[in-house]
Amino acid sequence: AVAEKRMVSPAVSSKAADGVTVMEPINEIGVNVSHCTSVAMAVTSTKSLRRLRMLDRCKRRGTNLEAILFRKTVMPRLRTIFIAAGFAALACASGTQGGTSRATSSRNLISAEQIAESLEQNVYDVIRRLRPSWLRPRGNLVALAFVDNTRFGDLEQLQSLALEIVQEIRYFSASDATTRFGTGYPGGVVQVITKR
Repeated sequence: AVAEKRMVSPAVSSKAADGVTVMEPINEIGVNVSHCTSVAMAVTSTKSLRRLRMLDRCKRRGTNLEAILFRKTVMPRLRTIFIAAGFAALACASGTQGGTSRATSSRNLISAEQIAESLEQNVYDVIRRLRPSWLRPRGNLVALAFVDNTRFGDLEQLQSLALEIVQEIRYFSASDATTRFGTGYPGGVVQVITKR
């Protein structure tokens, strides 16, 4: 198994005036072709010439050309794909409430599952058990109750609402309540959303 050594005469393509590609010979380099899987006998661009030179260096050093080509061509593309996938995953994982974090939204929400697990009789008792901070006055300001988008009154009136009709309960701070319901709610709003 004697390695056969051939001289490859690379060429560079150039366009003639009539649009026909003309091959012009350039300097010859020696490449050990017997170990190469596919080496073109004519080089048609400087990129191919660089690849032939890299192939020759690999053969002289005894390194694996496929690994080098993978590292130089495939890895940058894979890196770009993984970075794009990471950004896509971050975009999908962000909260649905305009970037509000999940911890913030769960602190301001009592879900249907939590209501069912609470075993309480009315909305006020569920709030007192799961989110007692909603019932505490902020200075001399207290939150007001809304059912869906209608003002219902004081929080104590939520004792008259049965849990069977409730989908979820949300708390809005004073600034969020102003954005959602208008001015006049400095203590915030507790909104009961009913099943429809």
